[in-house]
Amino acid sequence: MGFALYGAQNDKSVARGQKGAAMPVFTAASIIEGDTFEVNPQWEWKGETGTRVRPAGYNAPELYAYGGETA
Repeated sequence: MGFALYGAQNDKSVARGQKGAAMPVFTAASIIEGDTFEVNPQWEWKGETGTRVRPAGYNAPELYAYGGETA
């Protein structure tokens, strides 16, 4: 599963958004919980890097909570 907003470009590592803004393209490597997943390649933002992503605006139950395994 790949993630990119605003469609694909010739360079598959970057998607172009509104007003020419570039956005990296990531692939989900594994699902941690309903609202947390690992991506490939690592993200980099404001001098920090990582592989775990938790999208803003989503809130699934934690894995150990009621409904967590389903989420």
